[in-house]
Amino acid sequence: MARASLARAGVRFLRIDGAAVAGVWSDRDGPEVRDALRDLGACSLPVVYLDGPGVPVRWKGRAVPGDPVPVDVLAAMEAEPKEPWRVRDEMLAARRGRQEVGKSLRRDRR
Repeated sequence: MARASLARAGVRFLRIDGAAVAGVWSDRDGPEVRDALRDLGACSLPVVYLDGPGVPVRWKGRAVPGDPVPVDVLAAMEAEPKEPWRVRDEMLAARRGRQEVGKSLRRDRR
């Protein structure tokens, strides 16, 4: 079950600069991924975002649906290691709200 969850999320176990890490796509991180890492005994591995700047290009090929988050959201997620998906979800929801307001204002101007 844990391996299947990680496979669905596109998680990879990598060595970067000699250190073992769990590579996770920023848009796929969440409690299910973290629980699966724990269930496999890999929760002590640092999590790095595969779409982040510290991951070599050879590991950036993506085979899961979705899109990586914007760079500023990724940076905010990295600054909140405990539950970074909450930061991501809040920031993206705020952006969607601003986009909806902008769409509404453009419609009103017509």
